[in-house]
Amino acid sequence: NSFCTLLAVEAPRMYQIVFDTEPALSKAALEARVTELETLIKKNLDLQFGGDDFKARQKLQRVFSTADYEDKGTVNRANFDAALKSINIIPEKQVASYWFSLYAPSGDDAFDYKLFSRSMYGVVVAPSRDKVCKKAVEDVRQKILARGANAMHGLARAFRIMDTNKNQKLSGTELRNGLKRYGIEFDDDVFAHVVRAFDRDNDGISVTEFLSTLRGHLNDRRRQLVQLAFKQLDRDGSGVVEFKEIAGIYDATRHPEVLAGRMTVEDVLLQFIKSWDRDGDGRITLLEFLDYYKDISCSIDDDDYF
Repeated sequence: NSFCTLLAVEAPRMYQIVFDTEPALSKAALEARVTELETLIKKNLDLQFGGDDFKARQKLQRVFSTADYEDKGTVNRANFDAALKSINIIPEKQVASYWFSLYAPSGDDAFDYKLFSRSMYGVVVAPSRDKVCKKAVEDVRQKILARGANAMHGLARAFRIMDTNKNQKLSGTELRNGLKRYGIEFDDDVFAHVVRAFDRDNDGISVTEFLSTLRGHLNDRRRQLVQLAFKQLDRDGSGVVEFKEIAGIYDATRHPEVLAGRMTVEDVLLQFIKSWDRDGDGRITLLEFLDYYKDISCSIDDDDYF
């Protein structure tokens, strides 16, 4: 079957939903619209596969995986919209944005369609749809933030410490013991929600899952601001900020450490970009730039202040 007919049904025909432009919707209204759309998709899949949830889930994943060229289990926003359109689901922009964010836990342009399909059929509950889970994760985040401004930057190290058997995954026991070191304890029922929030594929908590769950995501306004700032640095539009571009913008000759003879201009510039340059290659990608500001964003409530 072609990408555009993967979810075609002969009887009844898949409905096409087109929402007209209207004023900004409340979160409750957005949630209701998304639930309506998900119910409609599930209804048609149930009709197509006679209630076989496994086949329906696999079919739903194939709608998105066709555009997942690197087999990452995610698609970007453009491909998300295209996949929905291929099954005649065309929500208004704000509904699509909210829907996308529910299954893009890291806040990057990456819709986790496997999480989406599993959530649709009750295999897991997406953290963004679980109120108990959201509150528990927020409690964890706030207690870590309370340890100081650098606490979020130290999360990767915290993960390594918690990973006592060094298999690059956290079990429920390792997570529980690790959180206790931060003075964070939950009763068994709430902790089950916490594990569900972190372990999205039920195979242990990876460092990516750990970091993205705690940091949350940048909302649309903040993401646009960060992207605009990146464009100001990326003078040649290559998508990568080189050392020479920083040197052309930031005059370090009057830096106190340079004037005192303790650092060279190059040393100051390298120090300046270090916060953004996560892999230490002397270049800053947009993903690295966004990654840095996710850490900053999680501790700032007000968009204007951000």
